[in-house]
Amino acid sequence: ELFTINNDTHLLRIENMLMNKKELTHADETYVKNFLTGLLETEDADKGYSLLAQMYNHKAKSCHHKASEYAKKALELNPDEKMIHTALNESNQGFWADWNYHNHHELIVYYQSFVKKNPNNRKGILFLLDQLIETYRFDESEVLIQQLKTVDNGYIIDLYKGMIEKKKGNLDEAMNSFDKMISDEPNNWHVYASRADQYASIGMYQKAIEDNLKAFETQPSPKYIDAFECNAHIYEIMNQPKQTIEMYELAIIALKSEWKITFGETVDSLNRKIQVLKSTVEA
Repeated sequence: ELFTINNDTHLLRIENMLMNKKELTHADETYVKNFLTGLLETEDADKGYSLLAQMYNHKAKSCHHKASEYAKKALELNPDEKMIHTALNESNQGFWADWNYHNHHELIVYYQSFVKKNPNNRKGILFLLDQLIETYRFDESEVLIQQLKTVDNGYIIDLYKGMIEKKKGNLDEAMNSFDKMISDEPNNWHVYASRADQYASIGMYQKAIEDNLKAFETQPSPKYIDAFECNAHIYEIMNQPKQTIEMYELAIIALKSEWKITFGETVDSLNRKIQVLKSTVEA
C-alpha cells in the first residue's frame, strides 16, 4: 500500500506523525528515514532535509524527556553528584554558567556566512540577531539592524532595538521601543505577542498576560495557541494552578475551534499537564 501513494501523501503522513506522536516507534523511524533519504536526490530535496531535521529533533526531544526522568531519579539517590545535575540540566536545555557552553559561537559563524550569501533573507538576519544580542555582541547587532531595514522596516526594527537596550540594562529605552511597535501597528497581533515575550522575560507577568490575550484577540483565524501556553507558564511561575489549568483548557478549546485538532500529542501533552496540576490542587 505504501508504494501506491504519492510523495505528497507520504510527506503529509510524516508531518502528522511528527506532530501527533509523542515518540516514534522503530518502524516509524525506519519508514521516515527511508522515504526522506530517497527524496534527497530529487526536486523535493529541501523537504527531505527539512523533515529529517525535524525527525531527529523530535527524537532528541523524546530522548531528553527520558534523560530528565532518569536524572531526577538518580538525584533522589545521589543528590551531590555533579554529573547527574549536568545530565538534568542538559536534558532540559537549562542555563550554563560556563560561557563556553552558551556563547552560541558556532551558530553565529554559520548564520554570518548564511547572511553573507543571502543578504536579503529576513529569517536569517533575525536568527543571527537573536544569537548576537543574547551574547552581548551589540556592535554587530546594531550594524545588522541597518541591514534588516533594507528587508523589513516595520515593527521588527523597534522590537530588536528594544531587545538590545533591554540586554544593555536600559529598560526605559527598551520599553519606549516596544511601546512604539504598538502605537505604529495597533492591529498587528505580532506586536502584542512580541511585547508579551519581552515583559515575561523581565518578570512583568501581568502585563505579559494582558498582551498575550490581546495578541490572541487580534490574531486572524486560524489562531495559534501560544498566547494561552505562555500565560499558563506565567501562572505556574506565579503559583496559581487554577489559572494555569484554565489557560491550558483554553488552548485545547482553541485547537478544536481554530484547527479542528481533537487528538494527538498536541492535545495529549496539554491534558497531561492539566492532570498533574489538578492532582496538585486536590492535594
